[in-house]
Amino acid sequence: MQISYVTHKGTAVDLLSRPYYIEDASPLFSYAWNADISYNRITGFNRAGVVSKSIPIGVAGGSASAIAAAKNALHDIFETDIVASSPGRLHVNGYYLDCYIMAEDLGTNMRQMKKSMYKIAADNPVWIREAQTISFSPAGQDDTIWGNQFSVTEAKEYPYGYDYGYPNPSEIHRFVNQSAVPCNFRLIIQGPWADPSITIAGHVYNVNVTLAGGEQLIIDSMKREIVKVSNGERINAFPFRNREPDKSPFEKIPPGMNEVTWIGEHSFFLTLIEERSAPKWQT
Repeated sequence: MQISYVTHKGTAVDLLSRPYYIEDASPLFSYAWNADISYNRITGFNRAGVVSKSIPIGVAGGSASAIAAAKNALHDIFETDIVASSPGRLHVNGYYLDCYIMAEDLGTNMRQMKKSMYKIAADNPVWIREAQTISFSPAGQDDTIWGNQFSVTEAKEYPYGYDYGYPNPSEIHRFVNQSAVPCNFRLIIQGPWADPSITIAGHVYNVNVTLAGGEQLIIDSMKREIVKVSNGERINAFPFRNREPDKSPFEKIPPGMNEVTWIGEHSFFLTLIEERSAPKWQT
């Protein structure tokens, strides 16, 4: 089990390392959908509304002054996000939840101040994991076959330890979305490329912009934004998306095997973003 909290400023605390501990993490794995009801029939489901959970966080042993210092440090970390009205991230087993830790309940016995119930609140109760990043590049890459689908090189290192692979240019480009449901994604397209167009699982992702060398186009389906990055400046490219009804730039990536095609000597990265109502259990 891995449980940690990271503030919007990047300050992190491991809630399962001394002096902190959590005896019962089961509330983090509980979830419920809201049912849409019409004429006494369920017509769908949604996650709308603020969801609250409570978990016990304790401080292990030590002197009274050490316990007080640990409790104060935890308070300051959680309150940083409250004051800024900017959520932190609760990380559990590789997934994260954007949330606030907005209350501490000591109970009625101050002698037991080593353990408190902390209230977690989230207005988008979805656990997220950036599951896989795949790099698609033109011919000339290192050619060690990975799963008979991609070429992989150990010489490349990408942030955060993502998995990565290079399609074999001589074959159909494919990758597997291992999620059980369609995934959001982040697509980073490298310049130079005029009016980049990429087809994934038969769906066209196309934006009518011109990218010079060193420029990037980022399509983020979760944030529903399209941004051109040039010399560090972020420029809104949403108005230049393909507006045809069947070519939404935010169409989710379907589960299973997906074929990818594009024209020309171009490169891009595709990150699959897995969303779950609860983080996966680990043994």
